[in-house]
Amino acid sequence: MLREQERATKIALELEKNKNNAQYGTYTLPNWRGSQLTLLVIMLDNNCMAYNTSDPRSASMRFQYCRQHSGADLSFFQNRNDEDVQKAQEEILQYMVKNRYFGEAILENPVVRGREPVLLTAKGYIVKGNVSVAILREIGEKNLYCAVLPEDATDDEIKNFSDAY
Repeated sequence: MLREQERATKIALELEKNKNNAQYGTYTLPNWRGSQLTLLVIMLDNNCMAYNTSDPRSASMRFQYCRQHSGADLSFFQNRNDEDVQKAQEEILQYMVKNRYFGEAILENPVVRGREPVLLTAKGYIVKGNVSVAILREIGEKNLYCAVLPEDATDDEIKNFSDAY
């Protein structure tokens, strides 16, 4: 996984390169700042993505991770750009995929099937698609369809949006 600044630079370059060419289509957010927002879909290497370590779906698993790893507490997950934190979050997500989702049903997920892009911040943090990226990494998919929120998206907007999904 690339560091935050490297991810942001690669994402910005990819968006600029594709700004006049929607070869992968667009993705529309129906209620962004009170109106509809259409984002360009781009193809990114999965090393340009970092897991959202405040994902509410994996919150209980972060508690369990801390109980199982001496010296770890929930503050460990606050430094989301740390490589060890990202590895821990991926371990949690892989566990969830293997033990909480049933059979082939997860493979019908719209992101996994390529029907929806992974939604990212401008710095490459996953807003929507944490579990899907973990699955796709596990099965060896390198390049993924992505849509990127505006650079000026606030932490509250991102949190409110990710909590809704």
